[in-house]
Amino acid sequence: DVNREQNQMGGNPAKLLKKIDAGKEGDAKTEKLVHKLFVGYDKDKSGEIDGAEFQQFIGDVTKYVRSELGSEYEEEAIRSWVKAWLDPNGNCKITLEELQAGIHTVLDADGD
Repeated sequence: DVNREQNQMGGNPAKLLKKIDAGKEGDAKTEKLVHKLFVGYDKDKSGEIDGAEFQQFIGDVTKYVRSELGSEYEEEAIRSWVKAWLDPNGNCKITLEELQAGIHTVLDADGD
């Protein structure tokens, strides 16, 4: 149930992103968190984060990365990196596979 997923994220994806950031790529527990993140944003259950979901997701991840990096980077620059890493084919849709492949690169941008 998507509303339950959203509530579990507390409307605050930063907590979930922080847990994924602390986890290890390929680790079962971490991948479960990545899946939970995906389901939380794929509100229409289309199997892709797209449309308004995509804009919201990119915005939320950008905010999180900027909070980790500090203000020496412009928000627009971070947004461009986030989009490039999470939507490598540029179709403004993120599949679970793209998220699994890119989320660790994004979250490791702060060097830890």
